[in-house]
Amino acid sequence: MDTSDIQGDETVSLSDVLVARDACLPEDELWALCRECCLVLEVVNNSPDMFQTLCVTPDTVAFDQVGNVCFLDLDVDPEPIYLSPEYSTNGNTYKAHLFSLGMTLLYAAEYNVDQSQEAISAELRELLGRMTADETTNRPDLESTIILCEEQLCGQSSQEVCCGIAAIVGFGLPQEGMLTC
Repeated sequence: MDTSDIQGDETVSLSDVLVARDACLPEDELWALCRECCLVLEVVNNSPDMFQTLCVTPDTVAFDQVGNVCFLDLDVDPEPIYLSPEYSTNGNTYKAHLFSLGMTLLYAAEYNVDQSQEAISAELRELLGRMTADETTNRPDLESTIILCEEQLCGQSSQEVCCGIAAIVGFGLPQEGMLTC
């Protein structure tokens, strides 16, 4: 991908980052992205308009120019793989968003994965398995997911890690007159 194509944009999607890297996200970035997305979901959870139209996918998870995580409303139907099993009957719930986030993180973990690379840890695989469970009662809540991510990051700032993810395409880097991550 030619990163000049997105330099004028205000955001860059996770899909764009993965294409630019031509590789999956490493585990520390997956934990950081999970935490940051859950923090945004807490805000979205309290905003009914955004809550009902959101579907978390690699195309809707995005980074702004300073590396903050945000969600895009693309006004297109998401791929069915990102919709929770209960979506057709219950619509969007925060557990449905957790399912979509889990599927998105799995996609990022497995994108162009090199067979010689280490697989993700058992802890992350277990969390993503719980997030994508068919039964909503088996999915974790936002708070426990955030806490688990913080524990796995061992004091590392998830926001700073996400700034590094966005930096691959020139986002998240200090610009004159802008606050840095």
